[in-house]
Amino acid sequence: MSGDKYDWLKRTTTFSRIVNPELHAKPNLTVGAIGTGVFVFVLGNLLYQRHVLLQKQTEAQTPKLELLIKENEA
Repeated sequence: MSGDKYDWLKRTTTFSRIVNPELHAKPNLTVGAIGTGVFVFVLGNLLYQRHVLLQKQTEAQTPKLELLIKENEA
């Protein structure tokens, strides 16, 4: 085995390079910023979708609760 610490990069496939671009790029601020930006975007999108879903479920349940309250008051 050679002493080159990046020797494993020479044996990778094109598929691996496409799926894991940050493993094959030299570490720098631009690559880190892009990766972090994508991660934050995906996380934000998941949280937004969860919020919208919970809001729709709450709106769907609200009229039923109001009818039950009116029936119990009468």
